[in-house]
Amino acid sequence: MFDVIQRLLGKKVLWDGTDRRKSVRTRCNFELVVDKLDFRARVRDLGQNGLRLDCSSQFGPKLKPGTQIQLVPETQDVPSVRATVCWIKNSAEISRLGLRFSSSLKGSWMQDAIDRVAGQPRQKRRHIRVRTDWTVQAFDGNLLMDARLRDLSVTGCRFETRDSVVVGQPLRLKMGSIEVSAEVRRVAGDGAVNLVGVRFDAQEPQTSQLIDLLRKLTGG
Repeated sequence: MFDVIQRLLGKKVLWDGTDRRKSVRTRCNFELVVDKLDFRARVRDLGQNGLRLDCSSQFGPKLKPGTQIQLVPETQDVPSVRATVCWIKNSAEISRLGLRFSSSLKGSWMQDAIDRVAGQPRQKRRHIRVRTDWTVQAFDGNLLMDARLRDLSVTGCRFETRDSVVVGQPLRLKMGSIEVSAEVRRVAGDGAVNLVGVRFDAQEPQTSQLIDLLRKLTGG
């Protein structure tokens, strides 16, 4: 699988694995009205910088990236919040829109909605973590451990294993054709299965391959 992804990607790197959002998005499910265009849309995720909407396919094709729209709650008469369309994906039944806020949210109904559903989240990690469910190999000297990779970033990962590991322990992780050095930073579990967090060697020569892989997995 990794070899296939790498062949698709080639060697060109457009993204360094850093998170492009200043705040995390929280999944949600409520309706709002796109003012003046007068159609309803359902909010699917929401953060301090933008949101994602689903709407009827009859409205999506009328918009294009760069369009300014105004958003108001479904049942309240309050000032609108301006947003800019960043991307649109149209299908036969639904249109999906990615929006970036273009007006201040301070004191707005949208800020109240963010506080209610997301609690003003901020991204704590500099690098995106991608959820995974892959079997990988971890080496400690001559000892081979079977591990299940649970998430991955360009700087580290988490995996589950039934073997015993300790904080500070050096490891080599083999993920398909990618093999990296790592250090155990945290261990949690009940003794039967341990969830292990590791940080990759900053000088790891295969960092570019990790970046390529993450770019593919996140659509970067």
